[in-house]
Amino acid sequence: MKIILATHNDNKLKEFKELLKDTPYDCVSLTELGYTEAIEETGSTYRENALVKVRKIAQYYPQIIISDDSGFEVDALNYEPGVYSSRYLGEKTPDFVKNTAILERMKGVDDRSARFVCAMALKRGSFEWTCQGIVEGEVSDDIRGSGFGYDPIFIPRGLTQTFGEIDGVLKNTISHRGLALQQVLHFLNTHKQELSI
Repeated sequence: MKIILATHNDNKLKEFKELLKDTPYDCVSLTELGYTEAIEETGSTYRENALVKVRKIAQYYPQIIISDDSGFEVDALNYEPGVYSSRYLGEKTPDFVKNTAILERMKGVDDRSARFVCAMALKRGSFEWTCQGIVEGEVSDDIRGSGFGYDPIFIPRGLTQTFGEIDGVLKNTISHRGLALQQVLHFLNTHKQELSI
């Protein structure tokens, strides 16, 4: 079954497709649908931003629509970049520059606590539902590994490697997006009548 993923982000689409590969669901992005308009994130929380996106796309498509809004929160930086993670230092700023800036700000800081948060919204017709996945950890001392966003500077609790270094299968099991999507899949499987699946 096709689900619309309300994003133009190819990295996010790839991650979702990997997470859904052993399920009866597959996702198609806005780019694949030919929808090119940018959706302005006007919410003050992850949940609000995720809802903004699904509500916008639901005006044009009748299918189940899923959107996520995620962010990286560093305790010592007053939980920045938070909901502005993708726009931190500017929309077009490369991930390497963002990560380097955070590591610079964290020099000499003992409390390196941080987390990834992912809110997901699901909408079909007038029906809406949200959930949230959180993975706790800490900021690394340097950029390690690949991956997109802040993955190369985040070490999840219980591990010694960053999200940018660990195996993709393991990351999908413990990541904020993976945890949120597990809740979405459970919801889809237990609310088929309401969603007309």
